[in-house]
Amino acid sequence: MARVAFAVTAVALLVVLWRSTWVRLELAGDNPGTAFPSARVGEEPLRIAVTGGGDAGATLSGVEITDVTRDGDVILVRLPAGLPEGGYDLQVTVDRRFPFGATRARWPIVVDNQPPGLSLAAAPGPGRLDRPTTLTGSIEPGAGLEVDDPSGTPVTVTTDPAGTFTVTFERAPGAPVALVATDPAGNVRTVTATIPVVYPTPTRAAHLPIGGWADDRIRLPFLQLVETGLIDTVQLDLKDETGTVGFDSQVPLARTIGAVRPSYDLAAVVAELEGRGVRVIGRIVAFRDPVLAEWAWDNGRQGWVLQDRKGEMLSAFGGYTNYAEQAVRDYNLALAREAVAAGVHDVLWDYVRRPEGDPGGMVVPGMTGTSRTTGDNIVEFLGQAREQLRPLGAYVGATVMGIAARRPENIGQPVDRIATVVDYVAPTLHPAHVADGECGLATPKRQPYAVVSCTARDFAAVLRDTPAVLVPWLQDFSLDGVTFGPDEVREQVRAASDAGAAGFLLWNPAGVYRYAG
Repeated sequence: MARVAFAVTAVALLVVLWRSTWVRLELAGDNPGTAFPSARVGEEPLRIAVTGGGDAGATLSGVEITDVTRDGDVILVRLPAGLPEGGYDLQVTVDRRFPFGATRARWPIVVDNQPPGLSLAAAPGPGRLDRPTTLTGSIEPGAGLEVDDPSGTPVTVTTDPAGTFTVTFERAPGAPVALVATDPAGNVRTVTATIPVVYPTPTRAAHLPIGGWADDRIRLPFLQLVETGLIDTVQLDLKDETGTVGFDSQVPLARTIGAVRPSYDLAAVVAELEGRGVRVIGRIVAFRDPVLAEWAWDNGRQGWVLQDRKGEMLSAFGGYTNYAEQAVRDYNLALAREAVAAGVHDVLWDYVRRPEGDPGGMVVPGMTGTSRTTGDNIVEFLGQAREQLRPLGAYVGATVMGIAARRPENIGQPVDRIATVVDYVAPTLHPAHVADGECGLATPKRQPYAVVSCTARDFAAVLRDTPAVLVPWLQDFSLDGVTFGPDEVREQVRAASDAGAAGFLLWNPAGVYRYAG
């Protein structure tokens, strides 16, 4: 028995002695990691948490590391700079009391200069504006994924160990989104995606001016277009060519400058039309705005207004506001957000261009001496509009002049670029405004099918590889002795449809239509 007791005691003493020399090594929680690009190797020392033991040493794939220090319970190991790409074996050794030798621990070290793999499964197809939208793709296993959406749309990101990811947006974002993959070495790859939406088609709309809704002689016949099913969308002016805001806007600047002259209750009008199964497009004439221009000029904000070479207010349209000035843009955007909050389904921007005439006689404050063009500013503004309005549930369209497909530089409307930041493009294809000889036609105003077919096909070609659809303005008014009635309207609608348009917008400045057409 004594021998057994002695043996047990001896073993216990040995265990106690062994434990007293026990050393534990692990990567510290604030460690810079074990994967680096070449440029960062040795920038910061690796931090190894150590419990017990004495002096420390380290090797990298069998080669001694000379810069190893121990500071209390932390071992600092600085890797040699300039390591080429590849995998390495780091071994850290800590001395223990005799006779137990040293404790060793190993970690793989990776030097990686390559951005992580990241790709979309396919180009994002059009989604529904009122439903969640997803992007799927593959990412290098072990890499993290973040999504940068400037419009602030709520987003959920999921990845699996095999490297498949899904990004779900509560609503299709209004701006291009950046998918950013970061691997353990800190290398980054970014993929940008623009998500188009499906615009309601066919859209059959007609223009109603600000005073039209309050006038029974205009409103009641107009509603017959709805009742007979000839239109399914009403284009209601929110701010027109005079700078007048037709609803009771609470935008402070609109009230300050005297632009608000309400003739209808916007929310009530939208509710009534929705009850009839009709969508509402709110038209905002953006930069042709004599009310804002005159107020700005008289109140020390000359930079808000286009000018002539003498430094005077440009006389075009009674005053034309500056599309390069963010304060002017913000005013229009505030009206648009307010209208969408009242229920408007689309915002259709008009006069998003420079005035007609020689651009050499126009001064655009903020653009002098820069390489920016009118087109740059228009595209930027429309991009801001979609970024702000799509998260609110509204589509965005842009009216462009009929010559813009062939001669965009004439009025600063690069249709191909505009089409990347709006949901639909609405060119004015009125035969009455087409010059004789255009499209090879002697008298376009008397050839509605031929001229609309020609110009609509030009726009369809420009829009073919863009996410925007074509919804042209068509003529329903008589001018210069040429009478337009149901037959002429019908011919234009047929020409637009044959050219691949997604619908049409009828224009009569007074809101009076030949609904038999």
